[in-house]
Amino acid sequence: IILSAINASNDIATIISTRYSNLKKNMIENIALEENIKAMEEYHSLCLASLKERKYSKAYAYALASWSLGMVYYSEVMRLVNEPAIISVFFFFLLIPSVFFIERITLQFEGLKRLFTILIIASLILVIFYFLHPSLRLVANIPIAYLGLSTLLFFGIVGIVLTKSAIEMGSMIRRKILKHHVVERERTSIIIHSVHVAMGNIRRRKFLSILLFLTIIIIVLSMVSLTSIESFVTLKRTELPVEARYNGIYMRKGMKTTKDFLSYSIIEYLRSMVGDRGAVAPRLWYYPQSVFGDQVFAYLEAKDKKTVIYAALGLSPGEFKYNELFRSSIVEGRGFDEYDYYACILADKVSEKLNVSVGDWVWWQGMKLKVVGIVASDVINSYLDLDQESIMPFNPNLMVATLKKSVPGGSDSYVPLSASEVLILPHNLVKRLGGHVSSISIYLKEEGEDIARTIAMSLDLEVYYSYNGKVSLFSRLPAYEFRGLAFILIPLLIGSGTILNSMLNVLKMREREMSIYSALGLPPSGVIFLFLGELLVFAFISTLVGYTLGLLFNHILKAFNVLPETFIVNYTSMAVLFSMIFAMAATLIPSIYPIYKAARLVTPSLARKWELPTKPRGDEWEIPLPFVFTNILEAGGALLFLYEYAELHKRETVEKFIIREVKFDPEVPSVDIVLSLAPYEAKIITKATITVIRRGDRHFLDIMLRRLSGVYDTWVLSSRNFIDAIRKQLLVWRSLKPEMRREYIDKFSSKRFK
Repeated sequence: IILSAINASNDIATIISTRYSNLKKNMIENIALEENIKAMEEYHSLCLASLKERKYSKAYAYALASWSLGMVYYSEVMRLVNEPAIISVFFFFLLIPSVFFIERITLQFEGLKRLFTILIIASLILVIFYFLHPSLRLVANIPIAYLGLSTLLFFGIVGIVLTKSAIEMGSMIRRKILKHHVVERERTSIIIHSVHVAMGNIRRRKFLSILLFLTIIIIVLSMVSLTSIESFVTLKRTELPVEARYNGIYMRKGMKTTKDFLSYSIIEYLRSMVGDRGAVAPRLWYYPQSVFGDQVFAYLEAKDKKTVIYAALGLSPGEFKYNELFRSSIVEGRGFDEYDYYACILADKVSEKLNVSVGDWVWWQGMKLKVVGIVASDVINSYLDLDQESIMPFNPNLMVATLKKSVPGGSDSYVPLSASEVLILPHNLVKRLGGHVSSISIYLKEEGEDIARTIAMSLDLEVYYSYNGKVSLFSRLPAYEFRGLAFILIPLLIGSGTILNSMLNVLKMREREMSIYSALGLPPSGVIFLFLGELLVFAFISTLVGYTLGLLFNHILKAFNVLPETFIVNYTSMAVLFSMIFAMAATLIPSIYPIYKAARLVTPSLARKWELPTKPRGDEWEIPLPFVFTNILEAGGALLFLYEYAELHKRETVEKFIIREVKFDPEVPSVDIVLSLAPYEAKIITKATITVIRRGDRHFLDIMLRRLSGVYDTWVLSSRNFIDAIRKQLLVWRSLKPEMRREYIDKFSSKRFK
């Protein structure tokens, strides 16, 4: 393949430029990305100019720079393409319930007329959205996404209907088995009813509803049209208070796994990038093969002596040419030059142990190596690069022990080796052995901040740059810029206050209505659903209308050049989600207090659950139940109802107890029950006696529990489930129709007075 890097650079530059131009025509822009694309195109132009002048090395360097930057910016351009499509799908999702609410509030048709009306309203809004939002023009398969979402909604509705039918079938079977003793909560019906009631309240209070709609619409409109959110990739520069040992650039990764090492292709890229402005000096690590998977080492031999070497460090000639510390560390001989291959540099302690000097030969892993230099171990061990880390390889045996769990993991597992445990080889030889690039230094002859920035942006590495004694760290990170937010904070607070005041007024006007719901048995959660249903109707419709009007307002302001050129229209997902969050928050947060007040109207007491009024005394526990009966016959009917409930639970059911024995005595009257309490493996058996107690002219029910077996603390906890089940059955008794209660009262009367 001829000029593959240049062709790749040309292709990626053409794709990015074409797609961004198309985005810009549709008012989708990103100023920071646009500047970055210009930098990429500049490198590409320099590449073509160098190629025309037959300066192939420079052309290759510029091609790699343009190519690497293009790979970064391509993802940013595709994000600008994809996010409007995501917003379009989200808009359609918002549209589906909103058009239903709009039709119910305004027209209220029935049958097919209602269906056609909803479809017409949705179609009109989508046509308006098509001309205001570019996603339908940029992404051809958006209608398929709409169809998929509609299909998903359809199957969701079918699933809900089938699930509800299955639940009703199960409830029917339960009622057949348990008769009138089934306790059911129709939360789904309450939620659906709350939405219908909410729309009815909106219709009845037209003026107040219009004010709330306008408030939320203005909040969303201002968020969309008067604020701008721009996301981009930028470089963060951090000044480091460390010593600069040389003028240059340094980069590395984690190096704790093979995935953390740098690739060899980066070396060629950096050499092409730097050119004659400096020298690229890669550092490579190589570990010998482990011995029986336990120890990692290889013997370095000379004459009749040997020593253990745990790793090899590959260095380039540039280290000894441009780095003063490496030059000063040489106590004998020289550093590597470009012609060295089967050569090595030993630490002074190793040379003393082997009794070798410069010019001698040593053997390591079957290779005969010539000693060209000896370095001071203390100097090499004390060397810290720009990141304040040692360049020496990590101790492999500590890492192996960590993997085998024989020593704890952590930072102590990655300890650098001493120079006396490492063999220094030419980097080309270490590369052939299979070594990994641990870090790279670039020794610059002149100022090169532009190179450091380009490397950090294109390779997504933390890049250290030092010049004239100062060290900086460049790192790539995503950033967001908000414009216009300060101008709408005060209107946003005013709008939230308006919503709070409106909801308090609604609460005041509906106190009587809440009292009626409370008399009909509506729990506090039902009141919350009523208010939340109304708020969600406001939020959905207002957000849909506000976002659409915001887009229209943007087009008008752009057409008359009211907005500044740097203003970015909110087509991105972050902007829309930000608007949605603000709209929902501005609607729901001010309504928390009114909803709390409404729930208190239904249950004025602070207690939301029934608490047991007594505590056990030893193995006995007497609990008075909070129910009052006017005469002995009514109390006896309720007792007979509980007896029937106990008879039905002589087998395992969903309740956390099993009835063993049950006896009804109409004379006392009372019900004696012997039952096992969950957990059944704890063998908790208790006797419960439910008795009618007369106090004055009224009658009450008391439960007396006696522990027969089982751990005391477990008995106390498990008994609460049985007591609560009896209490709920008496609530069911209260909810029965009068003729049903009369049947039980008559049965009790016939047993008592037979």
